[in-house]
Amino acid sequence: MYSISVLIILFVSLLFLIFTWIGSVKASRLLYNQSLERMYRKASKLLFWSWFPAIPAAVIIGAIVWIQQSMDPVFWQDRVFIQAPLVVLPILTIWFVSVPKLIKLRSLTKQSLAEPGAVIEPTIYHRAANPGLIIPFQMTALGALTALYFSLVPPVPFRWLDISIPMTAFVLATVGLWSRHQIRFKQVSKMETYVVPTLWKRALTMVGVLAVVAGSAYYLFMLAMNNSQLPAEIDMASGTHDYGGQAVTANMSPHNHGTEGMNASSTSGKTVDAWTYNGQIPGPELRMKQGELVEITLVNEDIEHGVTAHWHGLDVPNAEDGVAGATQNAVMPGESCTYRFRAEQVGTFWYHSHQDSQEAVSMGLFGALIVEPKVETLQQVKDITVMTHRWEGNNFAIGASDQFRTHDNRARDACPHETH
Repeated sequence: MYSISVLIILFVSLLFLIFTWIGSVKASRLLYNQSLERMYRKASKLLFWSWFPAIPAAVIIGAIVWIQQSMDPVFWQDRVFIQAPLVVLPILTIWFVSVPKLIKLRSLTKQSLAEPGAVIEPTIYHRAANPGLIIPFQMTALGALTALYFSLVPPVPFRWLDISIPMTAFVLATVGLWSRHQIRFKQVSKMETYVVPTLWKRALTMVGVLAVVAGSAYYLFMLAMNNSQLPAEIDMASGTHDYGGQAVTANMSPHNHGTEGMNASSTSGKTVDAWTYNGQIPGPELRMKQGELVEITLVNEDIEHGVTAHWHGLDVPNAEDGVAGATQNAVMPGESCTYRFRAEQVGTFWYHSHQDSQEAVSMGLFGALIVEPKVETLQQVKDITVMTHRWEGNNFAIGASDQFRTHDNRARDACPHETH
């Protein structure tokens, strides 16, 4: 229902803008009618347009009230404090300021029509040029435009500073229109006989107004664009990260060398080219308790194309995820990177380099990561983590051995703890 309400507000706000814009144009051009019949007819139509926009306004307010009654404040604060006043308050100025003046203008015009051969008197032009009659209509259109903007670009989370520029533009535009119509009103008041400006003069004035509006909008748009430009690179681990607590630290140093079997009884004696963490195949097992704060420093000694440490399957902060080109730059030879996160998921995971991960893993840059529960199980179980790997030349290995290995439960110390 929230999505439907938002779509209703957006669609009806567009209709509200169209209706109020038509009314603002009619109010501004009321002065240009050169006959009593036309003045009376246009004033009557403008009275209709003073009430007609209330229909979409009521729909908008109804949708906002429903959201306010059904949702948390984060969903309705901007609509209650910004959009609703922009819709309601300008309409009230039309009803309580413009409409009384418009009724008097129409009544005066109707009285003049009753006299044979009557023409428009200066008093009628003075009333038609009154800023109090025109500005509320135009302010309502500006309010509708600003409300539509906030529907398209909602300030969430709600902060008063975020709405300052659009609201300032709304106020300045209203003040500018008031000044323009005040000048026109004084000019009309000085004339005994008002002469309607020619079409090209009115068009030139309109072009000038549009040029000022477009120039101001362009300046504000470019200012916002320049202030929102991001740097070419962003260090996702920048800033102060305070996880609290004492960290469990570990160091890993990946480097490139050949490795042989650990002993003759467990390997075939073959030599393979490998990249290793801390000189181990697989890398050192990282074992920690659930909820512990973990700090791991990765130092690249000589991997030419760079390395990272990605904690596969473990939910960590984005900046600690170790994906080269996305959450960090690859750690190049001679550089280091410290990862810091809380291990919240219990289970057996693995870590590996995410810089050209296919080659890095195939060369040996991987290891086991085990998160143990906070409370030890009462059942005595020996936890053996086993990692399998296939080396170049289709050599299959379990841990560092390419030979089959067995474990005798009757002699727990007979077989060393395997790594995964």
